[in-house]
Amino acid sequence: MAAHNIATTLPRIRAVFAQALRGGSKLEWRQVKLPGNAGQFYLAPLLSSHVLSCDNGASDIPCGLTMFSEVLHFLINIIFSLFGIALIVRAWIYAIRLHPFNPYSQAVLRTTDWLVNPIRSIVGPGKRIDWPSLIACWLTALVFLLLTVLTLSGQLPPLESVIPILLTALLTMLKWTFNLILWITLIQAILSWVNPLAPVMPVLQTLTAPLLDPIRRILPNLGGLDLSPLVLLVLAQVAMMVLQRFTFSLFGV
Repeated sequence: MAAHNIATTLPRIRAVFAQALRGGSKLEWRQVKLPGNAGQFYLAPLLSSHVLSCDNGASDIPCGLTMFSEVLHFLINIIFSLFGIALIVRAWIYAIRLHPFNPYSQAVLRTTDWLVNPIRSIVGPGKRIDWPSLIACWLTALVFLLLTVLTLSGQLPPLESVIPILLTALLTMLKWTFNLILWITLIQAILSWVNPLAPVMPVLQTLTAPLLDPIRRILPNLGGLDLSPLVLLVLAQVAMMVLQRFTFSLFGV
């Protein structure tokens, strides 16, 4: 089958994935050249020779994933995202010197020790940066991307995509970081209204203070109205959108 160039625009590729999630066929991953970008290649989903075509003007665009692949990809995404976020929390706990013996810190440490401790024996932490946790998170993102491609296409990406996937793993770490910031800030904002004395509030305030305090210094004083969480939520969401675009253009996931 001749490889059709489906990477002309990102919206078109998004439409392919939307159709893929509604169907029952298999995706292949091929390298296609981006028009107008000499020397740049992009991993794009293409139709296997046995699947039906979609009514979208390109007869060889795939119509979907198998139900099993869809469920498996969902589970992989949840498990690896949660574990990657736990590693980011661990690095953040180290950076802000959160007491390691509170129950929340202990839960994160015990969940991630099996991966971080072997790396710590090779690479030590810095004064403020927990390099072993960050390296573990990057490796987690790398495995996540490889499993994602394997689940969606039934094969590993080609060797030519090694550099893009390494960079995409780093961007995936950043996406997890901003996703964590978004949810912690949102939970703290809700609890500050409904239950400001909740046991987890001191931990949330300690985690978000380095991010919210600079924003509070910039915003005008509105009395009892604190808009810094709203500003941080917007900034985190915008950052996630930008990173998603970069990761999509770089590796197609």
